[in-house]
Amino acid sequence: MLSLPLGRTAFAQQYFETHINARALGLGNAFSSLVDDEEALFYNPAGIAKNGGIFWTLADPRAGITDVTDLADNMDAFSDLQDAATFGTALTGLYGEPILANGGAKTSVILPFFAAAYYIDYDVGLMVENPVSPTVTLNYIKDTGIAFGTAFPMGPFIQTGFVGRRVEREGTRAAYGPSVIADIAAGNSTPDVIFDNLENKGIGYGLDWGLNLTIPLPIQPTISFVWKNIGNTSFSLDEGSKAPPTEKQEWVMGGSLMVDAWLVHIAPSLEFKHMNDDEGQLGKKIHLGLEVGIPFVDLRVGLHQGYLSYGVGLDVGPITIDAASWGVELGGYPGQLEARQYMVQATIRLGLDFGFGSGGSGKKDGAPGSASSRAPWRQKLKQRR
Repeated sequence: MLSLPLGRTAFAQQYFETHINARALGLGNAFSSLVDDEEALFYNPAGIAKNGGIFWTLADPRAGITDVTDLADNMDAFSDLQDAATFGTALTGLYGEPILANGGAKTSVILPFFAAAYYIDYDVGLMVENPVSPTVTLNYIKDTGIAFGTAFPMGPFIQTGFVGRRVEREGTRAAYGPSVIADIAAGNSTPDVIFDNLENKGIGYGLDWGLNLTIPLPIQPTISFVWKNIGNTSFSLDEGSKAPPTEKQEWVMGGSLMVDAWLVHIAPSLEFKHMNDDEGQLGKKIHLGLEVGIPFVDLRVGLHQGYLSYGVGLDVGPITIDAASWGVELGGYPGQLEARQYMVQATIRLGLDFGFGSGGSGKKDGAPGSASSRAPWRQKLKQRR
């Protein structure tokens, strides 16, 4: 059984990301300097400037869960936790067994210098800690949003971009300590005191800015900087008892190389997240990734918050299937409390590449710059990765 010192909840130390992507997670989530498709709306606005075509993502549903071994039992326990009659038994069964799930989908378009998306993201977590002094930590976020972004080159080596979002948020992130748990167990209150907070709703507006510096060498080094949720993204209180949780601003620095040959590409990447957070442990902020692409298949490996990540991508005509596994640190430092997660994502995308983008889509005949794993055989098939 896993637990943390009294008074310290695991999720209170977790870095939350409501929008995640299976390809990025296979790379340890070190993705900001590589992205050049519609995912730039969420990872790095400057990546929009790399696009040189018109692409429509019809849908890209994704689903992620914690270790599947005990998933059914944990989900039953989660349901029992919401019933006063079974609350105590369920509490005991969930000690040290984090339940995490995430998912979502979007439809989006990307044109030269512009992108937009309508999306839904879910992020769910439940943790019961410290049997001597029990605490229930609950994370439930549902975001329904619209994002618009633009980016453009500033000279031959630099691209910059902005993304604005309107988000309808539902949910909470909160810890409920021994006094609340004792009242429920004694029948003085019900689990509703915890789970009614899932209905908190509000609207927020966010702004991101990104910058890329790309040097056109055979190995094409790229350095990126992203400022997410500038000034914090706060939410109104439209329903419920408390406004949904704020998304704090974040500084991200990334770097990557791209070696692109006729039938293979190799892309190592490095990322330093949460640079402006003085409290988080350094090992949780460093992310590493490596992608190797061969015809129709991309293989990925990385390091996410101190834990191994790995993934694979398959191209089947207009459909791309990506799968990934990665570890999330729920404690204060890498190696304290890992939650292993798995995700599958299927993307249906149509479009044409005109070949004049400042990034990968503007490169032909195997020239470096295929920041989304396109080699000439992919371009001829009009596929976008």
